[in-house]
Amino acid sequence: MQTNSARGRVLAALILALGISSGGYFVGSGIKFFRNFDRSVEVKGLAEQSVKSDLATWSISFSVSGDNLKDLYQQISQNQKIVSQFLVGNNFAESSIQLGTISVNDNWANQYGNTNAKLPHYQISNSVSVTTANVDLVAKVSQNAGELVNQGVIVGNNSISYFYNNLNSIKGSMLDSATQNAKLAAETFAKNTQSQVGKIKSASQGVFTISSPDGSNIGDTSNINKKVRVVTSIQFFIN
Repeated sequence: MQTNSARGRVLAALILALGISSGGYFVGSGIKFFRNFDRSVEVKGLAEQSVKSDLATWSISFSVSGDNLKDLYQQISQNQKIVSQFLVGNNFAESSIQLGTISVNDNWANQYGNTNAKLPHYQISNSVSVTTANVDLVAKVSQNAGELVNQGVIVGNNSISYFYNNLNSIKGSMLDSATQNAKLAAETFAKNTQSQVGKIKSASQGVFTISSPDGSNIGDTSNINKKVRVVTSIQFFIN
């Protein structure tokens, strides 16, 4: 009886040990599978593309000074007409031309002592601007703005702003390029770890930026040519 009882205890112990060993094996396999399944690498993908502006705004401001307001209004009106004719004569559509509003400054209104006594009493300013998709025409004609000075127009500001508004047309191809760039980085990592790149686990798109051609000035409006850039963050499974 004692022998049978001892044998029973040994058998029970063996079964328990086997169960614990098997359980440990499966638990170990589960953790290993989970870790393998969750193995991933996060990389950045860059895409850049040079583009040309598709819209330009050219603003020409001018002013006249004197003591007789009536005469000054006539002069500023004449200047506005000269600038408008200059633009139309250089093939800008009349519909693209916008006339500014007159601004009058009284130089004597806030004089201190005799500081402003030698200045003309009034200065009247106005402007004419043109907005067009013909950016090449703006770049060309703006070089001849000196003709306005020859016609008696005192140009105070001659500014051009270039914009690129067709971003949606290149977003798709740029995101594809950024994804491929990120995958190349992931493949380099995988090669060094003797692994393989799997499917995408997650991805986030960065902000598209438009800058000067050298990329130094984001939001640049002074250059007709620009650089569009986007950076994506992508996680790949590593097998």
